[in-house]
Amino acid sequence: MGPPASEQARHPLGNGVDVPSPTSGGTAHVLQGERALATFQTIDMTHKLDGGPAKTKRRRWIMGASRGMELGAQKYHMSREQLLERHVKDFLEIHSSFGQRMGDGKFKPTREEVAWMSEAAMNSGPFWDHYVPFLTALQSQASDEQFAEWGVRAAKLQIIGSYAQTELGHGSNVRGLETLATFDQKADEWVLETPTLTAIKWWPGGLGMLATHAIVYAQLWLHGKCYGVHAFMLQLRDHEHRPLPGIELGELGPKMGDNGHDSGRLRLTGVRVPRSNLLARYQWVTPDGRYEKPEAVASGPSVPLHYSSMLLTRASWVQLAGGQIAKAAMIAVRYSAVRRQGSAGAAVEGAAERQLLDYPVQRRRLLTQVASAYAVKFAARRLLGDVKALEDPHVPVAEKARRMPALGAESGTLKAMATLMAADGIEDLRRCCGGNGYLLSSGIAALSLDDLWHVTAEGDFVVLLLAAARFAVKRLSAEAISSAQAKPSLMNSVEDWMDAEKILEEFRRISAVRFADAAVAVAGAKARGCSEEDALNEAAEQLVAAAAWRGYQIFMEAFWAEATGTASGDEGAADMTPEVRVALLKLCALFGCHVAAQGGAPASLQGGMSSATAPQGFAGQARQRLCQDLRVDAVALVDAFDYEALYEASKLSDQDWSEPFQGYSAFLRPSLDVAYLQKGSLQAAASATALESPEGSLKSPSIAVSQSRL
Repeated sequence: MGPPASEQARHPLGNGVDVPSPTSGGTAHVLQGERALATFQTIDMTHKLDGGPAKTKRRRWIMGASRGMELGAQKYHMSREQLLERHVKDFLEIHSSFGQRMGDGKFKPTREEVAWMSEAAMNSGPFWDHYVPFLTALQSQASDEQFAEWGVRAAKLQIIGSYAQTELGHGSNVRGLETLATFDQKADEWVLETPTLTAIKWWPGGLGMLATHAIVYAQLWLHGKCYGVHAFMLQLRDHEHRPLPGIELGELGPKMGDNGHDSGRLRLTGVRVPRSNLLARYQWVTPDGRYEKPEAVASGPSVPLHYSSMLLTRASWVQLAGGQIAKAAMIAVRYSAVRRQGSAGAAVEGAAERQLLDYPVQRRRLLTQVASAYAVKFAARRLLGDVKALEDPHVPVAEKARRMPALGAESGTLKAMATLMAADGIEDLRRCCGGNGYLLSSGIAALSLDDLWHVTAEGDFVVLLLAAARFAVKRLSAEAISSAQAKPSLMNSVEDWMDAEKILEEFRRISAVRFADAAVAVAGAKARGCSEEDALNEAAEQLVAAAAWRGYQIFMEAFWAEATGTASGDEGAADMTPEVRVALLKLCALFGCHVAAQGGAPASLQGGMSSATAPQGFAGQARQRLCQDLRVDAVALVDAFDYEALYEASKLSDQDWSEPFQGYSAFLRPSLDVAYLQKGSLQAAASATALESPEGSLKSPSIAVSQSRL
């Protein structure tokens, strides 16, 4: 029995809309009630996430450009060709004016703003590859003259680019690429070839259908000597969008998700391009065949500066991973606030069912992923700040080269861990939505599938972690190893694991211990006669664990700095309220004790990672208490992500399916007992005619039609 009419009238929706009925679940008030419980103002937390009120205003302006273009559930009934067409239409409609201004030098979005654009995309596609890796590579590797020719046109969307690095046989091992660029001095041209099956460029986004040009990575050969991997500009298609001579293009076909994003392959047979198509900011070849570099590069450390574009792309992936976890968390937390299941009082007749948020396991699964979203977003901001120097023309080339190795290791670690956490976390959040999470119209199911490719882009996450760990282990001194192994843990109580600052120091200790253990394992293998390469391979498990803990340390450092207002370049520190600070410190501690409670291993990294985290029992207890403390802030924490357009697009919907399906008459009807079904339909029709109660008028028209046609 519903509330009296007087109570219904007091509800802001009026007319009893917010009570259970055939057309309402009676839950419209739930989220407003949850928001009223919050310990902070949601807009204050949004400002903190964005970096201050001015950035919130800027982000909303950028994201607002796509308002009204959301496809909703319609997109799940569209073919790949239709998705690509819609992506191109919407993207050009939004970006054409911005592109013109960029090309004219009147507008240049920051890396953070580009990431906001990616987060706002409701119909993703290959223009991401054009604006992120392709245009980034031109900005960082092309000479001023080359950028004037290609970069300006790319910004204005007059040419469309793809980033052709990965091959069928080589992904993260860039040094092993097989594509060749051989200089023909007589013709003053480069001859580009993919000489083997495994040399075919494989996976580049936009290559299969969209791109007119590509930056192709190839081994540079000059007078019989290989100078390593370099980047070359190549026009792929003519004015009618057909491949040029010697260029074979294809599309890899349907994928698990993100099917509006075409993925291509490229085979090159004797393709010639001018000598000037070698991207020449850091090196060039003269007409008489001499390989030259600027003095600052030639006299500095031997660092492949053309990899800088990949570091900037990694930073974008980290930022996007934080946004993807946040989107999934918003859907799952709000669903768990509205959805009720099981009795809140088993012995009380008529007791209301319990909100899913009030089940401890569900609450833990949700809030730990909310904490992960904040951690990744804050770490992305730190990384974007670090790599910004690579684009700064005032930073000397030698200084860029000095920073590159360490930044390469850190960006690889964060890209691997952030995308892994996103892949595992989004899938668990989808499961938190029960059967409804399996529906594409929920928004979260498609998010889970569309995000999966990021964890293997550029290479499997394990490969990136191994590369970062190898870099660090080779630079460890014997003194550092001994010091790390001698330092004991100071985490001796549940209260210790509820203190974010103590957890951060513990993560630094664990990270050091892990690297020390890995270094000892490598040294032990070498002492047994293994080569350095074989020794590093033997110690792979320890190296992966060490790099993972280093990643968690960086996440904690970034989170702690943001929560305490001490982050470098934090423009929003002065605007952070005490209430936001308290909530963030709790959330930071929750992230840390959750990592420790699971042994530092997400679902894809289980095994062999827990010995340095004892006693884990305290961390698990602290996690439970922090989840209880943060229960009142659950909805406000995800509201602060400010993804209202996504929320509208994630509302469940179905199709009216009154007519027989295709194939019914040919295949199913001959098998059915039609006379028996007809008898049942006559009985149903008679009952419907006799039914004169008020409830009868609420019968769904689609149901009435389907019954009358049985």
